[in-house]
Amino acid sequence: MKKDLSPDERKEVILKQIGDTGRILANVAAIEFGVSEDSIRRDLRELADLGLVKRFHGGATRMSSGRRNFQERADEKRPERKALAAAAAARIPDKSTMLLDSSTTVLEFVRAIPDGLQVCIMTGTPEIASAALDRNNGEVILIGGTLNPLTRSTVGENRNGRRMH
Repeated sequence: MKKDLSPDERKEVILKQIGDTGRILANVAAIEFGVSEDSIRRDLRELADLGLVKRFHGGATRMSSGRRNFQERADEKRPERKALAAAAAARIPDKSTMLLDSSTTVLEFVRAIPDGLQVCIMTGTPEIASAALDRNNGEVILIGGTLNPLTRSTVGENRNGRRMH
């Protein structure tokens, strides 16, 4: 039990719990802290007003961390993505044409394309285009547009005014 905490201490513990588990329920927290549900709801409202949690009826969840940059995503769960990518790459028929998005799993997919397989890869992601060039499996087309620094892919219009993604 986490009783006898000041409101600020309680909010710190609430934030930690939401960070660890992804959410908190007001009724459970009230019992855990030995305070009323109204006190917990007030804590959650204050945390939400500060932009630290997202409230829902009966509790709160983590704020969306937003989109993480390409390298942060590439570093997470790499063994799982590599296994999935290898399984998918093994199923690609020779002389396929593929339009590939900016996901980090797609990057692993391109790296896993079997030697000798001839493919045409179109992508708006320089890292994926570069990985495809390194594989030397055929044609690589980099789709134009403005580079988004977060996703590291092209977005918007190309020089001809045509909308890309």
